[in-house]
Amino acid sequence: MIAMKEKFKNQPFEIIAINLDKDKALAEKFIASQNINFPVAFDPEASVAELYGVEGMPSSYLIDQQGKLRIRYTGFWNKSKNEKEKTISQLLKKL
Repeated sequence: MIAMKEKFKNQPFEIIAINLDKDKALAEKFIASQNINFPVAFDPEASVAELYGVEGMPSSYLIDQQGKLRIRYTGFWNKSKNEKEKTISQLLKKL
């Protein structure tokens, strides 16, 4: 996600992470150690996860500027990173 944010930094693209950990201090320590370049919101009650019907962790959602859900991914990005970058590029071209 850090690399993705860097790649699309000059485009209308944002990453917002939502951390579900109950121990905010521990989560903040991890976030600081990773040099994360996007905002991280905390939701220890998992309200947002429930709202979006999260089926597994991690989950990613691509939401356009009108708030429309375009794509939903469950799982880690490593194996399909190129596919996801291509999809994001295509969506950004449509703006």
